[in-house]
Amino acid sequence: MKKIFIIFLLIGFANNLFAKDKPQAGIFIENYDGMIVHGHPTPGITNLRYYFGHRWDYRDFNNDGIKDFLYSGTMRPTNINTTGEDTSGACGGKKCEGDMPGPTLYLGQKDGTFVDNSKLIIDNRNPSGQSLSRQQLIADFNNDGILDFYLVDHGIGGGNHDGFRDSYFLSQKDGTWLESSSTHLSKKIFKIFDHGGAIGDIDNDGDIDIVLTDLERVLRCLINDGTGKMKIKKCGSINAFGIELGDFDNDGDLDIVHAGHEYSGTITGIALNNGKGKFKKKIKLPIPEGNWGTVPEVSFWDLDNDGDLDIVVSRAGKLYVGTGVQVIENLGKNKFNSKFYILVDPPKDYVPVHEGNEWNSFVDQIRFSDLNNDNFTDILLIGPNSEKLPAGSILKNEGAMNFKYIKYHFIIFR
Repeated sequence: MKKIFIIFLLIGFANNLFAKDKPQAGIFIENYDGMIVHGHPTPGITNLRYYFGHRWDYRDFNNDGIKDFLYSGTMRPTNINTTGEDTSGACGGKKCEGDMPGPTLYLGQKDGTFVDNSKLIIDNRNPSGQSLSRQQLIADFNNDGILDFYLVDHGIGGGNHDGFRDSYFLSQKDGTWLESSSTHLSKKIFKIFDHGGAIGDIDNDGDIDIVLTDLERVLRCLINDGTGKMKIKKCGSINAFGIELGDFDNDGDLDIVHAGHEYSGTITGIALNNGKGKFKKKIKLPIPEGNWGTVPEVSFWDLDNDGDLDIVVSRAGKLYVGTGVQVIENLGKNKFNSKFYILVDPPKDYVPVHEGNEWNSFVDQIRFSDLNNDNFTDILLIGPNSEKLPAGSILKNEGAMNFKYIKYHFIIFR
């Protein structure tokens, strides 16, 4: 078995890189297990297997007390023709052809190495694998004490955004994870353009449910019966790219904060839970001045220690030109204050032709940790590494909801 070493080195002041910051009670942040990991640790096999868009999580998947890595990503198409004439990216607007890889699982060893055990992930579909893994939603969905994972896959290629099937892997008694869409989803062929997803107990029945976006201007909720079987239903009328679940009005249930594509008329805001897992009442969040209407990611934390959830929004211009981060202070009673930080400011006269432009360097993951032990939670910004925006950058919390942008590079030795 091939072993790899993955060592993280942060150049800068972050002397508490792996601090176990626990989310506040009642909050379930997607893909968050209390362990902060920065940058994109990408062993060679993942670079060969996936074309781009690596997704990864650092968890203890086999309950041996040692953290493991789970990767997924975008298929490596054989008919790539990136002409730049459309915004669908690879395959020049055509349906992509090529092998669809499954997830890659590296199990951590006592000696600090990681062993590829992807054979433990079983997908009997024909064809198997993923087209474009947009998100990995990790939780114990079937309540057996072992983590499961749901892969949000909106498809790659084609200009009509008609979506692709998702993948739902549940842990088995023999130590494997079996793709279980046909047996544990109420719709055996579940295909939507789900650009984002989040997990949490939205109906307060003690198990973890899934909420997915859909460009058909609806929210799709997968309601868990406690055994991992999900009933799919419409639970709101929101057109969003990214979403997260948190209790923003402090009424004891999980609401949705959603990232809009504001150029197409959608909004960035909050949809309040009616207590039964439906999201009807909507609150519009402040919008910064300028050309920043593309919102790739949204997250939240109590940044000012006042007991409510503040919101952090990743922003870019049309076709993802430039990079900015908006910090929205929750003032209570559905009132908010906003500050905007420009990280990458493109020339005013720059006109992009396609998404793969030279000024595309947006933040696609937002995490939180008190990096310098000053009792203020800092904001960690993760995205594709480039000269314009390092893969790991920081908004340092200086108190009173003021932040200072600091560039950091995360170096990975394999």
